[in-house]
This record gives sequence, structure tokens and C-alpha cells, in this order.
Amino acid sequence: MPTPSTVAIIGCGRWGATVARKIDSLQPFRVTHVFDPSPGAATALLCDLNDAKYATSIREAAQHVDCVVIATPPHTDRVMQLATVLNAGVKRIRIEKPMAMSWEDARDMKRMADAAGASLSIGHTSVWNGLVYPLSRHVSVLHASRRLQQIDFFR
Repeated sequence: MPTPSTVAIIGCGRWGATVARKIDSLQPFRVTHVFDPSPGAATALLCDLNDAKYATSIREAAQHVDCVVIATPPHTDRVMQLATVLNAGVKRIRIEKPMAMSWEDARDMKRMADAAGASLSIGHTSVWNGLVYPLSRHVSVLHASRRLQQIDFFR
């Protein structure tokens, strides 16, 4: 079995907690750190996760993981949050939609990730739809059997 990818969750509100529980249930991922400016929200989420720890800052959470999910409300300073994660050296980052509150912030975030050599993806609600996983498996089988041509992106 491959070594699990470790994940930090930034933002432990309703949506961040949903994302964290889902990721923690998937192989080969393991949520190991959570951060929220409200320690109560983070503590409540920790009860649902296997081995996660509360981090006292975004930087502390990001220093110990392979991937970071930013699930804070979109009106918070996501540019600063992304900069903190990138400065900690994380190269795989997912931001829950919407990415930013302005086109300029989104462009700046993309440029920051590119400059750091990081992969930045945007979450989409239907990822948690019960049909997505069986559909993705079906598409993978079709692709493997060469009955489906190149897939540029699916997840």
C-alpha cells in the first residue's frame, strides 16, 4: 500500500469539516493537521478525524503536510493564506470555490502558485456528489480499455 499523502485543512467551518471528513475517508489520504482561527471549530472537527492535530497557525499546519486544502470563507484573505502555504513549501494546494472575490486576486494567486512551482486546483461542490466516484471509475475503465481517448482533466 502506498504511503498516504498528508493533508492540512485550513478552515474548519461547515464546508471545511465536510471536506476534511471526506478526504480523511479516502485512500491514500490522511488529514494530519487542521487550522481555524476559532479553536472551537477545529476541536469539534478533530473528534471526527483519525489522527489529526490542531495547528495554531496556517504556517504550522502547512509545514508538516504534502497537500493543503483552503476551505475558509471566500471573503477572508485567501491571497495571504495561499502565500503562507506556498512559503511553507507546499506544492499541492486546493482552494474551495470560489477561488477569490475578484478577478485580480484570482490572477495573482495563479501567478503566485506558478512562480512557486505549485499545483493549484479549485474545488467544486459536485465532487462530493455520490455519482462522481462511480462515474470516474467507469471513465477510467473505458480509458484503460482504449474505448475512450485522452482525458485532459477529470476529477
